[in-house]
Amino acid sequence: MKIVELEINDNLPVEIEAISLVKEPAVEEDFYAFNAQKYYFETYNDYPQGAVDAARMGIKRNEELGNPCATQVGKVRAQQLINGENLTLDTIRRMRSFLIRHKDSYELARNRRDYNACGYISYLLWGGEAALPWAEKKLRQAGQIFTDPLILNTFAEIQKVSFDFDGVLTTTLGKELLQKEIDKGNQIYIISARDNKQPLIELATKYGINESNIYAVGSNLEKINTIKQLDINKHYDNNSNVVDELGIIGQQFTSLSQIEHEVFKHIFAQELGLEVGEIPDYTNAQRRLIGPVMIPNKLIRRWDEDNEEEYFVFFSEETIKKLQEKFMKLGSIHSSNIEHNGIPVDGVSMIESWIIEEPERDKSNYYGKQYPKGTWAAVYKIDNEEIWKKAERGEIRGFSVEGWFTEQLISKFTL
Repeated sequence: MKIVELEINDNLPVEIEAISLVKEPAVEEDFYAFNAQKYYFETYNDYPQGAVDAARMGIKRNEELGNPCATQVGKVRAQQLINGENLTLDTIRRMRSFLIRHKDSYELARNRRDYNACGYISYLLWGGEAALPWAEKKLRQAGQIFTDPLILNTFAEIQKVSFDFDGVLTTTLGKELLQKEIDKGNQIYIISARDNKQPLIELATKYGINESNIYAVGSNLEKINTIKQLDINKHYDNNSNVVDELGIIGQQFTSLSQIEHEVFKHIFAQELGLEVGEIPDYTNAQRRLIGPVMIPNKLIRRWDEDNEEEYFVFFSEETIKKLQEKFMKLGSIHSSNIEHNGIPVDGVSMIESWIIEEPERDKSNYYGKQYPKGTWAAVYKIDNEEIWKKAERGEIRGFSVEGWFTEQLISKFTL
């Protein structure tokens, strides 16, 4: 398996020919679709009957109890299994992570014959015992259980990640961050200086977090000790003293205060030439879409037709910045199409384009989003009625670049 860095060629006038609106945006599904080369993207629906039966049983038990168990993601996953839908490798990777993390809770409930326990029901919704070996087999066949450090850090390394409660998980941004860490397949803990952990448990239940991973320890000192005793890899906290004491483990969490938020709204509105009440979102009458165009160091699956092999590419922060600058200088803001069909569309214009320098203070936070440093973000204005209806129906969900790039081999190994 080889890993290649894509770079720009300074001898060529432009590398990105267009930005396409697509249903499967590269930055969300771990692949980019390029017009210059065919991309490779596999889905599977040959999961065992045992996984389908488990999902069906999970839905039945949950409904009988009034649907108290599992997140919406888990309920959707069960319906996908029952309907025989194709699952992407990204979804299969999340299945494996969930089933590994919650296996102990499932087995404990099973051994106690507590078949109404949420840990038991949630496990069934994700395919139960039959789904885990199938998921691991598919990932092995696709080369996604790796030993190479670069790929391991991107795909399969499960970390212990903890969150403070007050000022972190009580905010919208904190909940977004929590969901991102869950989606990565990490093992999640909530560790608070509170004395009462009931509010923590209520939140944890909504996100499918094990109650055994919830700690209300009574003080910040005990919180620090607990984090160290549990060998947590990363802890989010809004208390700078806690973060400083934890060293490299500590992640300073900041959420805009109400005053800052109002100031931020006015600045953002002024930049867009709008009134504060007209600040756009994904669905309002302003018909603007905001999102990442390119994310640095994100592995992208490619297919080499000549050698009939799969490999991965990525863009560095420096390359993305150069591409964004060249794209804007050449006035390519109207160069858009749908699903890389090569047919330019009218009424689709990039009205903002920037490189994210401070993720926690970036304007994308207003929308409840946070992207990595070096991300190329953009706002598109959609004046085309047909295109906007596609966005509302979910037929287009993001941006995907197409163009020509030079390749530099970074790593190559044999599985």
